[in-house]
Amino acid sequence: MRRLKISFLLFLCLAGLTACSRSNDTDNLWLPIKGLSWGMDKEKVTSLLEGNGVTLQQEKGTVPNRYILSKVQTCWGFKGTVKLDFKSFSEGGTAYLTAFGFYPEEAEEGTLLKNLSKAFGVESSAPPGNAAKGLQWESKAALSDIPDKDIRQRAKDLIEVIWGNIPFKETASEMSRPLVTAQYTPSEQANIKSSIYLRGERASVAVFAKDDNISRAIDGSSVK
Repeated sequence: MRRLKISFLLFLCLAGLTACSRSNDTDNLWLPIKGLSWGMDKEKVTSLLEGNGVTLQQEKGTVPNRYILSKVQTCWGFKGTVKLDFKSFSEGGTAYLTAFGFYPEEAEEGTLLKNLSKAFGVESSAPPGNAAKGLQWESKAALSDIPDKDIRQRAKDLIEVIWGNIPFKETASEMSRPLVTAQYTPSEQANIKSSIYLRGERASVAVFAKDDNISRAIDGSSVK
């Protein structure tokens, strides 16, 4: 009996460690749909969703590579429409998931904001220069927090390749920026829904830095 109790306690400890490691995984940081991860290529996203009976439909509009999920999804306790943005970081290369948009059908604002802060694990703040409208959240994790020295250096190299020619984009400051940011925009008119928009480009870079093939492809033919 004593051995059985010890074995059970050991199992709980190991399960707890596994759960912690999953919750700290930055690959899918803040993404509310199981299986999705930042930097996932469009073909893999399509395959994942189709396995759940959902297809991607390209949205007609001014945003390139934006796709709408064919079925309503439940995110953060509310049902609504999901839109995914993909971006290619190399000329004519693969498109990767870099942003997630959610448009709730009906949502009590106070409850929604409370759910978001709880899910993100950080408190919201007013966006700079837009104190009266919307809220934002910033992840505590940044590229500079990557523990592996070689992967961190590769992320730094990718930052320089991808954004190196953009004015005011300094590598050191980019490395210290949040991996993921979330923006809540309230409904201003009856025909315009409120939305939650997650930007995960830096989280995608963190994923790319762990993959030699993707890193080389971006480094060899970057879209500036």
